[in-house]
Amino acid sequence: VTWGRLQRVSERELLITDVGGAVRIKIETGGEPFELKSKRLEADVHTPRHAERIGIALSAPVTTATVTLLITPASAGE
Repeated sequence: VTWGRLQRVSERELLITDVGGAVRIKIETGGEPFELKSKRLEADVHTPRHAERIGIALSAPVTTATVTLLITPASAGE
């Protein structure tokens, strides 16, 4: 869940920016294809924006899977 702005940099990489800061998120699924899903949360909150839930949905059923996120600081201007 984030209040930041989401940008897809590549097939497996996101950039989230907010208030002059940013993080880069690399997604690894062991080669399994996936799609990103996002949903604005409509909770009654006192913030300038609503939060957004980001989901990683594997494209095919699996019996086991490992999803790894590498989150690193980034420049807000990237």
